[in-house]
Amino acid sequence: MCGIAGFFSKELDGIDRNKKEIIVSKMISALKHRGPDDDDVWVSESVALGHSRLAILDLSKNGSQPMHSSSGRLTIVFNGEIYNHLDIRKEISNKYGPRSWKGTSDTETIIESIEVNGLKKTLKSIEGMFAFALWDSSKKKLILARDKFGEKPLYYGNNNNINFFASELKPIMSNELLNLSVDEYSINLHQSYGFIPQPRTILNDVFKLPPGSYIEISLDSNELPAPKSYWSANSSYKKYNNRFSGSIEESNMVLERLLTESIKRQLISDVPLGAFLSGGIDSSLVVALMSKLVTPKTFSIGFQGDEYDESKYAKRIAKYLQTDHTEFIVSDKDLLNVVPDLQKIYDEPLSDASQIPMVLLSRLTKKHVSVALSGDGADELFGGYTRHISSNKWWPLINKIPFNLRSKTFNFYKDINFLFLKNSTKQINRIQKIAGVFNSRSDDELYYSFLSEGQNSDHLNNHEKDFLSNQDNFFADMKIAEKLMILDINHYLPDNVLVKVDRAAMSTGLETRAPFLNTNIFNFAASLPIDYKIKGTKGKFLQRQLLEKMLPVEMFDRPKQGFEPPLGMWLKGPLKDWASYIIESQSMANRGYHNPDIIKARWNEHLKSKADWSKFLWNVITLESWRIENNI
Repeated sequence: MCGIAGFFSKELDGIDRNKKEIIVSKMISALKHRGPDDDDVWVSESVALGHSRLAILDLSKNGSQPMHSSSGRLTIVFNGEIYNHLDIRKEISNKYGPRSWKGTSDTETIIESIEVNGLKKTLKSIEGMFAFALWDSSKKKLILARDKFGEKPLYYGNNNNINFFASELKPIMSNELLNLSVDEYSINLHQSYGFIPQPRTILNDVFKLPPGSYIEISLDSNELPAPKSYWSANSSYKKYNNRFSGSIEESNMVLERLLTESIKRQLISDVPLGAFLSGGIDSSLVVALMSKLVTPKTFSIGFQGDEYDESKYAKRIAKYLQTDHTEFIVSDKDLLNVVPDLQKIYDEPLSDASQIPMVLLSRLTKKHVSVALSGDGADELFGGYTRHISSNKWWPLINKIPFNLRSKTFNFYKDINFLFLKNSTKQINRIQKIAGVFNSRSDDELYYSFLSEGQNSDHLNNHEKDFLSNQDNFFADMKIAEKLMILDINHYLPDNVLVKVDRAAMSTGLETRAPFLNTNIFNFAASLPIDYKIKGTKGKFLQRQLLEKMLPVEMFDRPKQGFEPPLGMWLKGPLKDWASYIIESQSMANRGYHNPDIIKARWNEHLKSKADWSKFLWNVITLESWRIENNI
């Protein structure tokens, strides 16, 4: 993994070369955590490119960047891993004859493939995670591209007639040629969803390049063109939807083969490699298949208190699979040490509290290995979230009930939760998610309700409701669970889950890989009937069936937990003083964005255990701590 950054414009022609080098070097310095092994910049009259390297493949100088093509026409800065790059090299040699490769890096493979096969063909052939910027000196164009699922981040934009890009926002904010401001509408989105959906960012004039797309920016134009798609989750899902006609046993065999192939490719590394093991279905399946190929090092994290701690299950599975296992139990001191760093790590507000254990787990893992495999993506592909399961079972029936009646039922549900479940934050959260179904008028509102987890926005003085599901007639013939899954693939996965993992891991120089995020596995998942994914009250039915062949059922057959932390207890305990300082600060009241009276009232209710406002409060706290960190 690496960090990339740069800018280009005709406006740069009159700027001293040394100054351009200083500016792009400063941008790269802000990405040093992503690439601690090496860094370099390349500057011409109109373009400046920078690269910070975390060496995983070809540790020699032959893998250093910015890298030039053999003809000298193309210059690239690349972040990611291409798992099939050796196959691409072989195809190039077979088609164009033997080539004199300088090294063994996947970056060299990609730039030479673009040189001989063209951009579109190369992008379609790649299997991996990546973001890159490519300068074409003959066409005077900068090309930006991102992987199919959005594993690797890429920001871009135009401000003051300067085009720019970077792996994170920090280097963009450090560029003295730019004059950037906060996008207030994106704050609304963050407060509603807990993340900012692409293409928007927290800053005006700065955008996220959508997954599976590229953009070509001409030096002669001061306007940003629209990104172009080279792969679409929607189109691929539609193409393969419900095509599989085999039995559950046959589907098991296919999944095992495809996932094993993906894992095998992702084991290629010139540095030590391991895997996250939460004790849940997805990571356990990855580790179980991985154990057939190597003896993996596995890493898990736990919390004090049985209600939230799954580390004991991970430990049991690790022992059964005979992995080299390391676990870490989060203490109050650990929390207080990591929380002040969150807004430096997540350079735009993200309110997924599992980011805390994710950062701690990444730090633990980096002490032993430089690459870690995970089970990310399986929930979105195979129906693993509560919203997929509950909507599949109940929404077709509930939607037939008049809305007014459903709404009354919803309010009754909330009252019952707070009255009888005061001491069980976890149960309250789960029941509230399901109860939110009753308060939805449509499929779109249903998805909004699940993402916002029933939280309203009456604490905002200027709130605009914006739904993520503007997909025209794409979902016309789909079941509700399938609709929610594809929406998650397009939005929740790249804008929340993968952001959380990427920033946490890269903050400590750790590369993460997700074997489930593979084109063949995606196509296979799309082809399956819904009851191969969700059966009754259980999601990921197919994975459960496959895992039964490798592990005793009692080791993994339990409600989904993942890295969900006891946030409600933390806010009343070790994080109370820190949170109170932010919530009661005069600066928040002075900004006039929030209604401080509502926030303080809910804070007091939470402290007195009258209600669980932890997720609501975390949204507010995250935004305000981001503003404080960035002096905005």
